[in-house]
Amino acid sequence: MDTLAAGEVNAAYAGKRVVLSKSFPGSDRYVSCRFMDAMALVARYGRPNYFVTMTCNPHWHEIIEQLLPGQTPQDRPDIVARVYHAKLLDLQDFVITKEFFGKVAAWAHVTEFQKRGLPHERN
Repeated sequence: MDTLAAGEVNAAYAGKRVVLSKSFPGSDRYVSCRFMDAMALVARYGRPNYFVTMTCNPHWHEIIEQLLPGQTPQDRPDIVARVYHAKLLDLQDFVITKEFFGKVAAWAHVTEFQKRGLPHERN
């Protein structure tokens, strides 16, 4: 509206173009860069041998014991996220450092959120 009020009639000059960097999570460039990184791993090391999925359980005792009386896990997404992240680090330690499945040549993962807001990991 400001552009029209200033007398500009060409819509091509309205607004300002903003390009988000590849370091901005969720931007098109970020997603494209992460995809290309994963494809580079496939090109270098071959197809993955394992596809591990980890889903957050809102009834983990670490979450439940931190809730106040009357609260549900949905009321405290900060606790859910912290417990999930700690368990994710444990999984990565188990698979990579302790080499449960054997020596790990490459590792890639994606964290997604389910419709009800719980994190979900694909490794």
